Amino acid sequence: MLDGEGLKWLGMKLIVGQLKCLQIVASLTAVRNGETRRAALNTLATGYKILGDDIWKNVGKLIEAQRSMLDDQFQWKAQEMDKRKEGKPGEARATLRHSVRDNGCDFLLRL
Repeated sequence: MLDGEGLKWLGMKLIVGQLKCLQIVASLTAVRNGETRRAALNTLATGYKILGDDIWKNVGKLIEAQRSMLDDQFQWKAQEMDKRKEGKPGEARATLRHSVRDNGCDFLLRL
């Protein structure tokens, strides 16, 4: 069984791996296939909902056209969230951070 430090290490490895995947998904915004491009934009918009502006740190280098598409998609997502009263992009992540900081990883050991 993992102790608290082991869980932190494992959690960080999983998060880093998932964030690196954002670079791959972002690269798909440059493909000619419209369905693939749309799926990549929707996936990144969901990432923006969770990470907020921090997503820009994880998408890697993009050409101006890709940045513009993503910026438009993110603005649309923020407006959609506002209409649905879901809060602002990145707030869910901040709430989770505070919860883990306040409660530690003990709750994971109980799963």
